Amino acid sequence: MADLTITERVQAGAAWLDEDKPGWWHTIDLDTLDIASCQACVLGQTYGHYTEAPFDARWDGHAFVGDARGFHSLADLHGKAEAADYAALTEVWRALVEQRRSGIPA
Repeated sequence: MADLTITERVQAGAAWLDEDKPGWWHTIDLDTLDIASCQACVLGQTYGHYTEAPFDARWDGHAFVGDARGFHSLADLHGKAEAADYAALTEVWRALVEQRRSGIPA
């Protein structure tokens, strides 16, 4: 997991969302987007709350994959490192949504 970049993690999450909820990026309010918030994160804005998203958004069999998909900070981070990971995730998600809305291919 640690070998994935933040961009790769977000791309994996976007690919999952593309399969489960095509057009999801149209529902995202970029002014309130905050991956650290269960309601303002990508899943929260798409499904109503982080925990209301389909279970397989965060779990793959018996393993947690929410962090590998950019829906959650890395599991082993705490404090300032965790906050920095969430802030970076939010910025990359914001850029991805803006890119999709502009129609520029990834």
